[in-house]
Amino acid sequence: MRLVADGCIINYASISNSIVGLRMVVGAGTELNRVISLGSDYYESQESVEQHEHEGKPRVGIGANCKIENAIIDKNARIGNNVKISPAGKPEKGGSRTLLHPRRHHHHSQERHHPARNGDLKMRFEYCF
Repeated sequence: MRLVADGCIINYASISNSIVGLRMVVGAGTELNRVISLGSDYYESQESVEQHEHEGKPRVGIGANCKIENAIIDKNARIGNNVKISPAGKPEKGGSRTLLHPRRHHHHSQERHHPARNGDLKMRFEYCF
C-alpha cells in the first residue's frame, strides 16, 4: 500500500507501505518502506538549488539512491544522495517499539536542523519503530 499526494516528483523510486506528502521530490533508485514524509511547502527554484549545492546542501526532498525505512520525514526536509535511515541494529525500548525522533540534548540541538548531505546523516536518533 502507498499513498502519494498531488504534485510529487518521483524518479524511478521504490515506495511501499508509505505516505508521500504534497510536492515531495524523490530521487532515482531510492527505496522508501514504512515511511511518512510530510512533503514540501514549495517547489525549490533552480536558483535556490544552485545556491544550496554551492553551500554543500542538498535540494529539498529525498536524493537519489537512498534507503529509508520506518521513519517520519519532516516537511521541507533536505536529504542528500546515498543516505540510509533505518532502525536496524537499534535496541528496542522496554520490549515495545517507539516512534523515531531526534535526541533532545542541548549540545546536539543544532544537529537536527542540518540537512542530510550526500551519504552523511546529520541527525542522531534515539528510538525507532
